[in-house]
Amino acid sequence: MENIKLIAFDVDGTLVPLGGKKIEDSTAKAVRAFEEKGGKVIIATGRCSYFIHKEIVEEMNCDYYVTINGGLVCDKDFKTLYQRPMDEEFFHKLVKSGIEHDLAFAFKFEKAIAVYNKFDEYVKNYTVGKLYPKLVLDYSQTRDYHLEHGIPIDGFFIGDNEVLEDNAKATPEITWVHAYDRAMECYSKDISKASGIEFVAKSLGLTMDNVMVFGDGENDIDMIKKAGLGVAMGNADEVVKKAAKYVTTDCGDNGIYNAMKHFDLI
Repeated sequence: MENIKLIAFDVDGTLVPLGGKKIEDSTAKAVRAFEEKGGKVIIATGRCSYFIHKEIVEEMNCDYYVTINGGLVCDKDFKTLYQRPMDEEFFHKLVKSGIEHDLAFAFKFEKAIAVYNKFDEYVKNYTVGKLYPKLVLDYSQTRDYHLEHGIPIDGFFIGDNEVLEDNAKATPEITWVHAYDRAMECYSKDISKASGIEFVAKSLGLTMDNVMVFGDGENDIDMIKKAGLGVAMGNADEVVKKAAKYVTTDCGDNGIYNAMKHFDLI
C-alpha cells in the first residue's frame, strides 16, 4: 500500500509480550525495510517515555514517541513536543474518589510517576515490586507533587475489578480503559493515541489515511478505527479485533512482519 507513510506500534502485547523487552527479529527486519523505503516509525503507548525499555528504543529507532495514551508526544530524542494535562477539576475528583474506594493509585507526569495512595501495593503491581526511586515516587502522605509540577496527564488505579468499575463511574467525564486485570487507566476525553499520532502525522504533512497502526488493547481502539489501516494482533481483545481492518497473528508469532508483508509494505 503506497499511501502508508507512517506506522505506529503499541508496546505491550504488540511489539513485545506484557513486560517483555525484546522485539522479534522479524519485527526488526520489517521495520528496517519500511524505513529504508522512506517510511516513518513511531511508538504509541500508554507508558511514560521513561518506562519504554532501552532495548526497544535501540531496536526500533523511532522518529517519534506518542506516550501516556497520547497525552505527551516526544521526538526521537525524547524532547517533549506536546503535552495535555487533565483538567484540574477532574484530577481532584480522581484523588478524592480513589481514596474513598481505598485503591492504590498514581499519576503520570512528564518526568515521573507520583503515587498518591498505597505506595507499596502500587509498586507491587505496577513495577512487579521493583523500585525506581527517581521515576516512581512516594507521595502517598502529602499528595502534593502536582503543586510543583503541574496537573498530571494520566491516572493509573489498581485494585479489585468491581471496585475499579465503581471508581470509574464516579468520574464519567474522562476516558477509562482497562490496562490489565485489576488495573484501570484514565485520561482526558480529548486525547488518545489517535490524537497523538495525528499530531505527528500533521507535522510530517500527512493525514491519518497515510497511517498504519498495530495494537491489542482497549486503549488502542481509537487509533485502530481512525488510521487508514488499523491492525489488531492475534492476541488482541475481541473488541479490538472487531474495530480493526485486519487481524494478524499473535505478538510472538511474527504478527507485525506478517501484516506488513501482507500489505506489501516490505
